[in-house]
Amino acid sequence: ATYGIDYTLDPPLATNGYATLIFAPGETEKEIKIIPIDDTEVEPYEDVFLYVERSSLVNVKFLPATSVFHINRIVDNDSTPYIEFEGGYGTLEGARLKKTPQFIHVRRHVNNNEVATIDYAVVGGTATEGEDYETLGSGTLTFGVGESIKTIELVINGDNAFEGDESIVIALSNPTGNDVVLGHYKFHTHTIVDDDYARGIYVDYEITELGEGDNARRTNTSHYGIRLRTKPTAAVTVTVNNPDPNNLEITSGQTLTFWPDANNEHKPWDKWQLVQIKSINNQVKNPDRHIVLTHSTTGGDYTGFIPPDIHTVTIEDDD
Repeated sequence: ATYGIDYTLDPPLATNGYATLIFAPGETEKEIKIIPIDDTEVEPYEDVFLYVERSSLVNVKFLPATSVFHINRIVDNDSTPYIEFEGGYGTLEGARLKKTPQFIHVRRHVNNNEVATIDYAVVGGTATEGEDYETLGSGTLTFGVGESIKTIELVINGDNAFEGDESIVIALSNPTGNDVVLGHYKFHTHTIVDDDYARGIYVDYEITELGEGDNARRTNTSHYGIRLRTKPTAAVTVTVNNPDPNNLEITSGQTLTFWPDANNEHKPWDKWQLVQIKSINNQVKNPDRHIVLTHSTTGGDYTGFIPPDIHTVTIEDDD
């Protein structure tokens, strides 16, 4: 609740945001009056939070926190018929080419004995109409006699792009009917939950340290494992990208294939496969090298997906 709009206090708040209670000698109790301000707006309940914060006497001590807080609830008493959105929703985006219908509820309260209408329109959001969701535009909902709820159908378009959650903002306006007004929830924000972050690969080690050539202090060969995070819709090929073939060789596993289902010939998506690596002895004195191996994927719903997962190889020079 907002002071001065939804309620006032006695004693009132000063410009510094505080009200002061003065206890005369011998007084042990004072009263704070919370005075609601009546309006005609249909709105949910509102809470007033009061907090006893300080005293002018240094020897005054407060009891535990439950004694210094007070909550007072203002309950709306307006009975005008009103129409508003009901609840909030989110939709998993889904795979590319998949269309997911979502029904947004609009409810009429108090009186449904007459015909009423309400307009709706998309007014904002981060999602792109016609791309992330089917064109919705604007329209009018008509409540017949006895009808309390209507729906707006929103169709979400799936894709394979990692783009984060996106939103669609829909507004209600222009209610018609006998004394019908807009309710408190005039706007609805629908969230398209990006599910593409779930795809990707697991790399079992982030860092490998190798010696160069026959350096006895460190081995010059090693390996790390890769597997998919989610079951793909078709076979997926993971390619290891080596930016420095003059200093590091991928001896096996540069291209790995993962399958949705396993049989005697195929490697399943949830089983580890190994990438074998070996440092190259260039017989030249250099600083230690740090080589970042990245990965790319193709096939099924992984096509076009760029995994953020990397594997870093440090080669200690021995020359």
